[in-house]
Amino acid sequence: MQRLVCLWLVGCPALVFGQFNYVIEQTVPVTDQSNIPYEIPWAGGLNAAHYNSIDLNQDGAEDLLLFDRMAGKPVPFLNDNGRYRYAPEYETQFPEMANWVLLRDFNCDGRKDIFTGDVLGIRVFLNTTATNGPLRWEPHLFFSQSGAPKSQVLLTKGFSGLINLQLQFDDLPSITDMDNDGDLDILSMNFLGDGAVELHKNFSQERYGSCDSLEFERITQSWGDFKECECGHFAFNGENCPPHGPDRTKHSNGKALLVYDFDNDLDQDLLFSDGECTVLYLLENTGSADSPTFSSAIDFPPGDPASFHLFPTPFLEDVDFDGRRDLIVIPNVFTKDHLDINLKESNWFYRNAGTENVPDYVPVSRSYLQGQMIDVGDNAVPAFTDADGDGDLDMIIGQDNNGSESTGSIALYENTGNPGAPSFRLVTDNYLDFESHEFYNIKPQFHDANGDGRTDLIFSATSAATHQTALYTLLNKNNSGLDFSGQPLTMVSFDMLFTENVHMVDVDLDGLPDILAGKSNGSVQFWKNSGPQGVINLSLETSEFQGFGPSVERQSMAMSVADLDADARADLVIGDQYGQLGVISDFRQTSQEISVRTDLIYNSISGEYETRNLGGRIWPTVSNLFDERRPAIVVGNILGGIHILRNDGDNTLPDEPLIEIYPNPVVHEELLNFRIDRPATLQLISLLGQELTAPVTVLPNQYHRLPLPAVSSGIYILRISVANKNYSRRLVIF
Repeated sequence: MQRLVCLWLVGCPALVFGQFNYVIEQTVPVTDQSNIPYEIPWAGGLNAAHYNSIDLNQDGAEDLLLFDRMAGKPVPFLNDNGRYRYAPEYETQFPEMANWVLLRDFNCDGRKDIFTGDVLGIRVFLNTTATNGPLRWEPHLFFSQSGAPKSQVLLTKGFSGLINLQLQFDDLPSITDMDNDGDLDILSMNFLGDGAVELHKNFSQERYGSCDSLEFERITQSWGDFKECECGHFAFNGENCPPHGPDRTKHSNGKALLVYDFDNDLDQDLLFSDGECTVLYLLENTGSADSPTFSSAIDFPPGDPASFHLFPTPFLEDVDFDGRRDLIVIPNVFTKDHLDINLKESNWFYRNAGTENVPDYVPVSRSYLQGQMIDVGDNAVPAFTDADGDGDLDMIIGQDNNGSESTGSIALYENTGNPGAPSFRLVTDNYLDFESHEFYNIKPQFHDANGDGRTDLIFSATSAATHQTALYTLLNKNNSGLDFSGQPLTMVSFDMLFTENVHMVDVDLDGLPDILAGKSNGSVQFWKNSGPQGVINLSLETSEFQGFGPSVERQSMAMSVADLDADARADLVIGDQYGQLGVISDFRQTSQEISVRTDLIYNSISGEYETRNLGGRIWPTVSNLFDERRPAIVVGNILGGIHILRNDGDNTLPDEPLIEIYPNPVVHEELLNFRIDRPATLQLISLLGQELTAPVTVLPNQYHRLPLPAVSSGIYILRISVANKNYSRRLVIF
């Protein structure tokens, strides 16, 4: 019978829960190539972030809430004495939001409410946070008609009564007080129109004398009497656009609107962006607040306009704490359809050097906040090994973006700390000159691929020339550290698609590296390696490993295998396209139903362990960065960033080391598998004390595969040196 994969239920034993409990670790220092520290290195990257200010912790100071559209997640930052500090504990205090987010105080109670996208239009969440309490939100419901159920989406009065204020999924409306009467109005694109803009007036003040209602009527379907025809071309004064060409349909792409009185003449000007255009446009209102008139469009800001390959979208927020709203422009993309979008520089910050009423936007940074964190663009895939042979773990990251499809590469961060206190410095963002291979979609890992006891580089990548994805090995020549000089790339005979993920691991413990593959249809396949040693010869063993069959709920899961709970049994870590992490304990066991734990991450506000979105699609790996009993899980994501999850259980090492050796006895042609729970040095000696191998340094809680010297059959001693103390284990070789 096929075994079932299920979720953990409330009430599982606390002892089991405690083995897989993690905190988001942010204290590990990281510096760039000039040894300048990153201020928020582990914030997880940014791609298409919507900027909003809000007081998260009720200290009277405005903090920052970003909503990254590509990951579908909130990214909160606390104002810490004029500097932003990543505050992931606030992420799960927001309701589910989609497509876009604008925080506006619609009922004038001093607390910002949420306006966000919905498949049927706009959803609104009322901020009901109590004084000094955690953030609380209530869905705001709308009266539709007498006796009918309330609507969960915002309604407006159209030609024939109340209707949904419908938006295209990638539209961004402008929500502001258009007529200066104290309540919020909405400016949006005509959903089925020809490039015209609609005004939906809020009648809260007129009907109730207050701003605490949202009762809209569509006043006009042609606000300002203009239409957008195509990039940089508008029809003014009621004129029509020329007929649309065959490649461009009416309102076929998203539009972003932002109104503001940029010239302080008491009427609303308009910033306009199109999902197919590269430039942000300013349409100056030469009429009045009541009768807006537009006659021209210019690139904005003048002198140094914001320009992306797609959809430059503006936000106005005071992000430098000087009381004047600044301009931030981002590419409002949902996915990276165009590989030449540089997502390493996708947050353009223009400081307002003028006044709040007459702003003057001066370009400051094209990687605002991004430049203070690890952000390799998108699709950050981390892996760890002792690259320089100094006894601690270095970090490499497969990175997919330098502004061109042919320049995917690998970044190397050297660990300049020690095995228990890591500290990373960027050495190069083109390790091993990977750019010369013209790969992108690079996903690295380390494993002994050919059975010589050395750690090799295994990676999947997509060719920029053929757009075919394949699995490769690069064999290491060094027993300590990495040396790939003169080694060719070898393609493994294994078919895979662009989005799919593979993890090399000895699944059946026969000494040969097998493959677990996360397929695009949601299944997990086990591909068995039948060898011989040194040769990867794969055949499909099962197409639904551990019950993971095809499913619309998941695609192309990423995986990593390691002993997470120090019980000498390997666990399976999985990451999905929703940014959620899962753990399967003792994944090789076959005697019981398989369960997936997802409530892994501690929230210091709620005091509970939660399921988190760690950045849209994620790639987990396991590394003992802190020299503890239980290793950390390190997660890369689609936003180009990295999170460290540190086990917060009892990580105190026992007095004596836990040593695991197999097989014993061992034949000459086999590799010896060794694991220890702390850093050590290994050496094989004879019963007479003769040194038969050079000392080999091993890292804690990792399986090491050690080749044996050419010796006669007999009994030998494996000497294990830990700090200043030696341990020994008898080993039978035959």
